[in-house]
Amino acid sequence: MSRKTSIVLLALVLAACSQGTSPTTSVPVAETVPTASTTSSAPLTTAPTTTTSVVTTSTSTPTTTTVEPGAPTFSIVQVTFGNRPFVVIQNVGVGAGSTVGHWLCQRPGYFELPDVVLAPGERLFVGMAHDPTAVGAAATANAEGVLGDVVVESGEVGLYYDFGARPDFGDATEIIDYVEWGDPGHGRSDTAVEAGLWPAGGFVETSEETLALTALKQETAGPQDWNAEFGG
Repeated sequence: MSRKTSIVLLALVLAACSQGTSPTTSVPVAETVPTASTTSSAPLTTAPTTTTSVVTTSTSTPTTTTVEPGAPTFSIVQVTFGNRPFVVIQNVGVGAGSTVGHWLCQRPGYFELPDVVLAPGERLFVGMAHDPTAVGAAATANAEGVLGDVVVESGEVGLYYDFGARPDFGDATEIIDYVEWGDPGHGRSDTAVEAGLWPAGGFVETSEETLALTALKQETAGPQDWNAEFGG
């Protein structure tokens, strides 16, 4: 066979092969994109917490402590003898008050105290035979000719409150203070004993040299709470 013939045959074989085989269409393979395990760290946007700050505006109203005013308490704290005798009434309580409605008694004499406001510790001097001008007196009153003589040898003085009307001087609920000297058994001593203000048979001992009787405590309850002051 000649060389030319061989070439022709080879060309025919190749042509036949190319007709029998269907052309391979290369379908593009869909690339599997690896699942991005990239945890997309999107910044954690914590939604801003709306803190509603409730401002308690305490309108600081100043706390006012109401202090209740105290009550006055009136007591006999001194009886002075001599030519110018007088009785001293003192407010021994914790509040100011008026002496209105209070009476002194030396039976059978009775004297209504004037309307005088005494602060705690202040004193009213009641003259028995004159209008006293005493040092340390917040006020004075003149009971001359009303209560009778106050003599050193023997006597009594009672303090009463009238509760809106003239007191019943024999009523133990209306006498509020009492002192008796020289001897017992004066006109109002039984009333004072019943009221618990004075012991039965009790009296402050006095002599001609006694100048005054002075209370040793604010609220007295018997002779032991009184001091007889002597001159000399």
